Amino acid sequence: MVVSKEAQNHDSDHEYYDAISLSGAPKEVEAGQLVNVWYDGPIAESYPMQSKVGELEIVSSAQPDGSQLTEAEVLKIAIEDQSALVAVRLIAFDPASKQWQIEFIEIPQGDTFKVTIEDK
Repeated sequence: MVVSKEAQNHDSDHEYYDAISLSGAPKEVEAGQLVNVWYDGPIAESYPMQSKVGELEIVSSAQPDGSQLTEAEVLKIAIEDQSALVAVRLIAFDPASKQWQIEFIEIPQGDTFKVTIEDK
């Protein structure tokens, strides 16, 4: 599942995130990684959309100064416990507390919640 990095519609009542379920993704792609993806063939216009991977590029993950973990590693930990389809609204590292704060939004429902991950 690939979910857009930014909301497509920012209004007071609704945030919309594109989401697509892709078949044929390379096995080395892990949850939490930022990717650029190109589709191969038709796209089923359901929600989430559905298609096949044509080409996929893994984008390098940031590792803030003082952190032991990258953003991708933190997101993988945080996403593993989620049963709903979610998008990331915010991810931030606090070097003083050695903690990551992640704010998720459930899609398409729109409920938001925060997760704290210790930087270990």
